[in-house]
Amino acid sequence: MEAFLGTVNPSILSPSVLQKEYSVLQDVMRTTRNLETVFGVAAQVQGIAGDTTQGLLYRLEHGEMDSPPPKVATLLVGTSDLALGVHPSSIATGVEANVDKLLTWGPDVQVVLFALFPRVDDVCGRKKTEKCPLEVDMSKSYYTLPVDEVNELLEQLAAKHPRVTFVNCNSRFTLRKGTETYLNTKIFKDGMHILDFDGAKSFLECIKQPVKAGLAA
Repeated sequence: MEAFLGTVNPSILSPSVLQKEYSVLQDVMRTTRNLETVFGVAAQVQGIAGDTTQGLLYRLEHGEMDSPPPKVATLLVGTSDLALGVHPSSIATGVEANVDKLLTWGPDVQVVLFALFPRVDDVCGRKKTEKCPLEVDMSKSYYTLPVDEVNELLEQLAAKHPRVTFVNCNSRFTLRKGTETYLNTKIFKDGMHILDFDGAKSFLECIKQPVKAGLAA
């Protein structure tokens, strides 16, 4: 799905979305001017669609960190690994390798680590002929439990590093009905990507405080 990477100083690292032709989030997040307006700093976006933890690590080790270090690096990677059948613990290990690499970029680099987004694209949307209804019961998706497991491990990972902050924005995109949780597919129209402008703005609002805290550290 998406991976965050940036190379300017100061910089935040921001996501790309899988398919450009219908990506609202790309319009919001890949426009450096918009990011600079939100965070008040120079920003650069270098996400790659479909990137995996190992793919991102390779890029970090082969030129992506040749520029001066950013003040803040945000990171979201792992859902593509999940789609390939990688075990949640192995995904967390891969994410940690990327976090460790980013922290070597400079002694003052702060990493903001994002939880994997919920996804139900195995139920409807992107890979299915039927469109998603406005709400999808997440218990029907294979991905729900593995995503939760990865996110729990990422939160534990961040707790071990004083320069890493874990941010989970997923409650903004889900609805509780009794004991069930539903994904708001007005936002995740294809079951896995934010393809709604209001959803994209909500994500920016969620990450604004932790990124600004990192800039001030």
